[in-house]
Amino acid sequence: MLIKKTTFILMPLIIFTFNYAFSQRQDLWTAFTEENGLADNRVNAILEDNYGIIWVGTHGGACKFVDGQWEIYHTDNTSLLNNRVLTMYKDTNGTLWFGTRGGGVSKYDGVTWETLHPGNSGLVNEIVYTIIQDRTGTFWFGTYEGVSKYNDGIWETFSTSNCPLGNNEVIVIFEDSQNTLWFGTFGGGVTRYKDNTWETFNTINSGLTYNFVNTIIEDAQGTLWFGTQGGGVCSYAEGIWRSYDQENSDLIHNFVRSILQDHKDKLWFGTHGGLSCFQDNAWNTFTSENSGLVNDVVLTIFEDKNGVLWFGTQDGGVSRFEEALWETFNQENADLIDDWITSVLEDRSGLIWIGTRNGVSKYENGSWDNFNTGNSGLADNWILDVFEDSQGAFEKGFRLRILALLTVQSRQVAQAVSQTPRVRTTDLLADSHRALAKRFSLCVSALYPIQSG
Repeated sequence: MLIKKTTFILMPLIIFTFNYAFSQRQDLWTAFTEENGLADNRVNAILEDNYGIIWVGTHGGACKFVDGQWEIYHTDNTSLLNNRVLTMYKDTNGTLWFGTRGGGVSKYDGVTWETLHPGNSGLVNEIVYTIIQDRTGTFWFGTYEGVSKYNDGIWETFSTSNCPLGNNEVIVIFEDSQNTLWFGTFGGGVTRYKDNTWETFNTINSGLTYNFVNTIIEDAQGTLWFGTQGGGVCSYAEGIWRSYDQENSDLIHNFVRSILQDHKDKLWFGTHGGLSCFQDNAWNTFTSENSGLVNDVVLTIFEDKNGVLWFGTQDGGVSRFEEALWETFNQENADLIDDWITSVLEDRSGLIWIGTRNGVSKYENGSWDNFNTGNSGLADNWILDVFEDSQGAFEKGFRLRILALLTVQSRQVAQAVSQTPRVRTTDLLADSHRALAKRFSLCVSALYPIQSG
């Protein structure tokens, strides 16, 4: 069987930072690459297990960071059949699952490794993009040739040949608050699995306006929102689809990059033309012309613990919005290290960390502190995403010269950018295809594969 080549644009490096009390900048950062123990510089996924141990999925296998040292698990010392670990997942028992590109899925309970592949199980394909365990304990695997379901030793396979799956290449799986599963496919729309029934929604048979979805979010009312790459935003609730675009609403732009629901239940849509805010069927629009928003391409949205909204823009810096008051930080009026903002995070102590294409900035009480490859141990300046682990240390995924969304015309693709984060994010990264809880919203985004050949 001829298989098309699938390539991922990946994060080549991972950075951990520890012990911020050190006075020397070089002591604040530790960069891990192949030179000091990492199996491979191409990192696909990051995960923290129940013991606080960090695992990294690479092209050279799975790496575990223990007591300052890396332990590497690969095809030579485990049952892994392929060293390209695309995704990692921790189940309710703490067992780790590793989805690979060409070796099926392997699981590790802390003692024993076991590998499942089409030759010894019901797994439909050896390329595994995403893994989740639903609320019933059932495992679902999104693969190159459909979805595999696994529970108590029993396998089932679902593909376009036996169910109305939108496309066999399933790159993201999301479970909503009603225990309904949603399968995001590569160009086939979104497929829902509810009460043992499959149904696909696409641009032909539903209100979905575009078959490539950047962001899926479930709001506090249980409505699902789908941000698209040219068709605006679509909502789905109780069987009813609604679409909002520049023609039928006051949505400012049809390319929706990020979605967030704030603590007041307002929905914020970051687009390529500014911000749109939606509540009680009313729209408010904020652009660089009618507000203090510094730039109209909004890449990421974040709400801090005080309810202040932060909007990271492309080449304009970050705008802060609190009680109708705007404040902008960029290279012209502040010590922000770069104006292209990729992520924003508030740590446990209330410090704001801003990831950019030229390093990371820390904001505290009006003062800025910047870190890049020139003044710290940061291994690369282009920061894709930032999140804080359970110990309060930071894990930063980096990607060289890449920040682009999939376009049908160019077929060039990178991690969908939404605040996700926290979609991005879930995770872009705790998992390349992770689902995350963010305040009242559940968000998911995917690392889209490139098709060639």
